Amino acid sequence: ITGTATLGRVAGFETLAKRAAGILTLDGAGVSTLDSATIHAGTLRIASGASLAAAVGASLVTDVRANATLDVLGAWGCGTQGDTWTIAGTVSGNGTKDQCGGDDTLTLTDGASITGSSILGGAQVAEDLVVVDNALALDVDNIAGYERLRKQGAGEAALIGGLGFDP
Repeated sequence: ITGTATLGRVAGFETLAKRAAGILTLDGAGVSTLDSATIHAGTLRIASGASLAAAVGASLVTDVRANATLDVLGAWGCGTQGDTWTIAGTVSGNGTKDQCGGDDTLTLTDGASITGSSILGGAQVAEDLVVVDNALALDVDNIAGYERLRKQGAGEAALIGGLGFDP
């Protein structure tokens, strides 16, 4: 999609891949379910009132590549197993971004930008993890509810803001 397109509720699919420049908007009533979503280019927008979550009893893998955007105005996330987010692009919007149950992982690579509402680590007590992969300066005021932090890859990472970890 190089222009603009709108989908209603997504059902019966395992994977969504947004590949070209342009905006794909998910704007259906009810909860759309997937196992994974990769935004390679352009913008995937979850409209206000729309929701995307993992299938019942599953996890959701989210991959936002460099120069791509996931714009959440509705709700994104919430698998009952360990959800995984890898962000090299932009996650924006004031909607709900929640990893919910399971041992969740949020990996931030060079170019990662999080604006709007916070990405929430979910409901796990001790194993939700933020991984900073490579060298970057990241404002972490939009990350909450994680218990562990790991730095991997070359270079020094600068975390700016008030990232707190749950005890």
